[in-house]
Amino acid sequence: MPKTRHHRKTLSPKLSCGICGAKFVSDSGRTRHMRNRHPNLSGHYCSAPAHIHALLSPEPALDFHIPEQDPQLLEEVPAEPQSTRAKILHPYLTAQPCQEDGSSLLPDAAPPVEPCDDDWLPFEDELQFCIADFLYRREEMSQGNINTLLNLWGLSLMKHGATFGPFDNYQHIFNTIDDIRQGDAPWKCMKVSLNEDLNEAAASWKKQEYELWHRDPDTVLTNLLSNPDFNGQFDYQPYVEIDEKENRRWGDFMSGNQAWRKAERIFDEDQTTRGSVYIPLILGSDKTTVSVGTGDFEYHPLYLSIGNVHNNVRRGHRNAVVPIAFLAIPKAERKYNNDPDFQRFKQQLYHASISAIFASIKPYMRHPVVRRCPDGHFRHVIYDFAAFIADYPEQVMLAGTVQGWCPNVIPFTQDFPRAEIYEMLSSDLLHQVIKGTFKDHLVTWVEEYLNLVHEKAEANKIMDEIDRSLHALYQDCVVSH
Repeated sequence: MPKTRHHRKTLSPKLSCGICGAKFVSDSGRTRHMRNRHPNLSGHYCSAPAHIHALLSPEPALDFHIPEQDPQLLEEVPAEPQSTRAKILHPYLTAQPCQEDGSSLLPDAAPPVEPCDDDWLPFEDELQFCIADFLYRREEMSQGNINTLLNLWGLSLMKHGATFGPFDNYQHIFNTIDDIRQGDAPWKCMKVSLNEDLNEAAASWKKQEYELWHRDPDTVLTNLLSNPDFNGQFDYQPYVEIDEKENRRWGDFMSGNQAWRKAERIFDEDQTTRGSVYIPLILGSDKTTVSVGTGDFEYHPLYLSIGNVHNNVRRGHRNAVVPIAFLAIPKAERKYNNDPDFQRFKQQLYHASISAIFASIKPYMRHPVVRRCPDGHFRHVIYDFAAFIADYPEQVMLAGTVQGWCPNVIPFTQDFPRAEIYEMLSSDLLHQVIKGTFKDHLVTWVEEYLNLVHEKAEANKIMDEIDRSLHALYQDCVVSH
């Protein structure tokens, strides 16, 4: 009797992607799709401006054929033919490559090759580099153990006629590492104080000079822009992105309205900037004390990044966020803790320090300067302060005011073109939205209400059920870490 052929049951896709409409037969398939196809999608849409619609010329839709008998192919079935997204680039700041001296470059010219006499300098060879990398960075071996290891290594080599090992001692390794110049932005120290007319009775904290440790932002930005690791994940122009449903799509920094408006303003003020690259500077700081100095002040870190790199690069520990300074925060006797004059002095010193740090790039905020970019090409770039990320208490220090107050300090943005502190401050999402609105208000209110109308055990049971529901919610919403 012939065997009966069993046909595979065709699975009907019931789940859909909330972004592109693709169909899936399981939660796992939809999850894989979201991770692979929409890793950076914010899920925030609005209708595209009317003048943008006129610029669109979408490519013809593709027709997909999916065999019904193959459940693997049914794992991801487009709901309808998909069209290509349209990206409208800024028409004036167009990131045209040039030569190192700023002169014009022929179209389609290859980027210049960086001169490199010895790939391993200041190390003698690859072996020395790998040993130093292993002992110093990966193992973080103590100085004594490094010396012991190198002595044993040298003795073993002497049996074969060698007179010395790869390094003499730990100090030899450290000195060689200190000689590395690639990507180096050395720390510098400057003395800062406020130029105020003081009499003999003035408080000591007014007369004191404060140490400000910082890196030259011009060097740091040059290293950031020339980092080849950012190639392919670096936006050279502000842009507007439109999805297949003709909705505006936001993602990375350069897709926002601010970048486009700033580029327009730069070109309107100086049309010789045509063809340059807009480099938005993003600052961030935290009032967390990182160290206590020898005097009566603390150091608080200041960080620098640029808006051109994609969000996944900035979050991916790839050196897209760089410590640029440690700001000195004065301290005084307890009797000055609530002294308005002392509070104003701290704020003004804070702003004066930031202004002094970025003085070296102030000329390049008006006139472009030639810098190497991640793809190897040289381009004219122009810097601009775009955002300052800080928690709410530090935002008050930056703004110098809160609702109902008169400003009592001059912000550092006063010293730089196109910089406005009220435009730079961003919402404190963690403390004001997530923690302030959801945790401190909604969750606390619900918990107090449940304890008021239910017994303790029943209230805890309901709270546990709410926790389980919230945990399952991410499967139906585009929520990612």
